[in-house]
This record gives sequence, C-alpha cells and structure tokens, in this order.
Amino acid sequence: MENIKNILNYFYLIDVADIIDYHTYYIVYDKNDKLYFFVLFKRSEEELKDILKIVSELHNNKIYVHNFVPTNNGSYIVNYGGERYVLLEIFGLLEEKYSVLDMINFNNKYKLGIDVVSKYKNVWADLWSKKIDYFQYQISELGIGKNSIINSFSYFVGLAENAIAYVVNTEIENGYNLKSKIVLSHRRIFYPNYKINYLNPLCFIFDYEVRDVAEYVKSVFYAVVVYLSILNDYLNYRNLNNYEARLLYGRLLYPSYYFDYYEDVILNKSSDDALLHVVDNVGEYELFLCDAYYLINKYVKIPSIDWIVGNH
Repeated sequence: MENIKNILNYFYLIDVADIIDYHTYYIVYDKNDKLYFFVLFKRSEEELKDILKIVSELHNNKIYVHNFVPTNNGSYIVNYGGERYVLLEIFGLLEEKYSVLDMINFNNKYKLGIDVVSKYKNVWADLWSKKIDYFQYQISELGIGKNSIINSFSYFVGLAENAIAYVVNTEIENGYNLKSKIVLSHRRIFYPNYKINYLNPLCFIFDYEVRDVAEYVKSVFYAVVVYLSILNDYLNYRNLNNYEARLLYGRLLYPSYYFDYYEDVILNKSSDDALLHVVDNVGEYELFLCDAYYLINKYVKIPSIDWIVGNH
C-alpha cells in the first residue's frame, strides 16, 4: 500500500488518509474527505479521448459523473507494476440507486455527438458469434474437470444462437434504415443499480438504450425481484419502434449472465459452483423469456421463439 500512497502523492499531490485494495482498483480517501478510485485502465487511447470529451460535456450540462484527475504533468495515465492506471474523483453517494426511469432521464438529458456515434458499430450478432466460437475452442482446452460448465455449456450456447438468429433476422427484416439512437450505455448494469457504478465513465460504452435496459432486467431476474413491473415501466414510457423492441428481446435472450460467470470459472477466477445460480434457474429463465415476450408484444408486435412461448 505504501507504493500506492507514494504514487498518489507524487503524481497527484494527494495526501492519503486511507486505501482499500480491491485488486483491480483501489478506493482512496484523502485527508480532506474526498473519495477517489485508482483503477486499471484497459481501453485504447482513442476511447480515452472520447470519454474525456464526454465527461467534460456532461459536467457542463450539470450531470456530475466521476471525473478523471490529471497528473501534475498533465497526463491521465500512470504506469504501475506493468499496468496502466487512471484516477477518478467520485461524485454522488455510494448507496444512491438509479431506477430504469432514472436511466431514461439520463439519456434524455445528454445526446452523443455524431462524431462519436459514427465511430462505433453495434453489430451484436457478429460479436456474439465470435465470442461463442472462442468459448467453444476454449472449453476444449480448459474445461476439463469443470463440471458445471461441461454440463450446461451446450444449452446456453443454444440459447445464444437463438439470440444471434433473432438479431440477424431483425436487421434483415427491418433493413438498415430503421435504427435506434446510440446513447451513452454501459457494458453491464446490475441490480441494485448503484449511482457510483452507473456514473463511472470507465463503464461507459456507446450502444443502444435497450442494451442497458435488457441487462438491468436480467440482473433483476437473478436478484429474484419482480422484473415484469420494471420492464413494463420502460415499455410504457418509451415508444419503441419494431427494431428497438426486437433488439430488446434479442438482448434478453442472450445469456450474458451465464457467459460472465463462465469466463471467471474457466480462467479459475471463481469456483466451479459460481455458475450454479444461473444453471439451477434455467426453467424459471425460460418462463421469464415467455413473460417478457408477451409483455413486449402488448406494445409492439415481435416474433416469438416457438420452443419458449409454446412450452410455457
């Protein structure tokens, strides 16, 4: 910890009161009661430029996301232990939460510029297909002895392939003109959706709004919370077009939750039992997908997945 204190003092002139080590990041309190994250940075320099620009624009619009702190030589990246780190000053209360309507209001307040939007292509089906191909290669090399993966992998790959086909058909049948706007999105949104995570610019990506909503609703399902009311709130508030509604359902179909756990287990970051929370709820998840289909269909007519809707 002494090394981290020295780095923070040397590069940022921070007088550290306390540090908590979370392996990939450090929570830092200074002696003026300010709170910081000192975090591993694994994105490109180009992405950093875009995110810095967006953070500045958000602050100008009085949306106070966590702010990057420059070093005393004007850089935003510090090298330590062979890794790159950035320092973020934290805004907002640690336990404050964002609802799905808060997420919508956030997107209503801030619009991405065309210069950013034009750089990012959101080809979910292609990305998912490549990920599945890699996982299938990976499990043959690293899956030995990991029974929870071996016994469940084929099912969830099948579900992912359904999601891929659903999104591909959505693109084909809607053409490429009927699109949703790209917003400031997140790789994952979890329930509860704490503001400290939602406003972290290192979590920002550029994608469709339905991505965040789908990931949030899936997280709500696994937290055993009433997910239909949250999904209904969103559908009632947003007038989705057919393209958006189908992307929303395609994203619900894709088992991101499983693959997140899978990656931790296959790389020995978590025990084999970490997947059981997802695997043991397969039947309930199919019922969730059936309920979600009927709910979305009340607002926008979308295609069904026969083996899901027909079996429940």
